[in-house]
Amino acid sequence: LVLGVCRRLLSRGADVEGAFQATCLTLVRKAASVRDGDCLAAWLHRVARRVALRARRPASRLAHRESAL
Repeated sequence: LVLGVCRRLLSRGADVEGAFQATCLTLVRKAASVRDGDCLAAWLHRVARRVALRARRPASRLAHRESAL
C-alpha cells in the first residue's frame, strides 16, 4: 500500500524509497496514536500521501530550474 502510493506520486526511484522509509519511520514513532487496527491502512495511506507530496515539491522546483537553464 505505502510503496504503491509513493510510486504513483513520485517518478524517481530514490524519491520513492525515501518517501517509503519516511512513512515507515513515522509509523514507528507514532504507532501509539493509531487506536484501532482497522484504520491502520487508512492512516498509512494518508501519511504516505503527505510524505510523497512533500518530497515532490523540491523535485518539481529543481526540474523547473533545470529547464530554465
